[in-house]
Amino acid sequence: MGTGLDARMRVLGPHVFDGVPLTRAAAAESVPLRTAQRWLAAYKADGAAGLARASRSDRAKRRRIPVELVTLIEGWALRRPPPRVAEVHHLATLTRNDIQYGSNGPVIPTLAEPTPVQRRVFDLLGTPVPTTLN
Repeated sequence: MGTGLDARMRVLGPHVFDGVPLTRAAAAESVPLRTAQRWLAAYKADGAAGLARASRSDRAKRRRIPVELVTLIEGWALRRPPPRVAEVHHLATLTRNDIQYGSNGPVIPTLAEPTPVQRRVFDLLGTPVPTTLN
């Protein structure tokens, strides 16, 4: 069974035009019920056009990882022994410094100042360095 318009109509046609229960029509074509329900909702909303496969939203756009980030990842992969998960996590995240006032006082969460390596990782990932905790 393909995923094109004809294949989707083979599943929905008996239900829409002949009154066959959707569960039976989907089972006859070996399609999961939830998928058939999603197709039926699209058909009801937009007709046969709703069953056409949508094109990618990022079609014709460059989907490239920066060369520096690829180099960084390859460097980690080639390291012997490989880096521990904690090391990689530390490079990609900022550490918290919880400040407690007094022995029973409130704990105020704050962020530690990022290291130069952490700043570089955030630059390569193209994300701003967080300044607050969520």
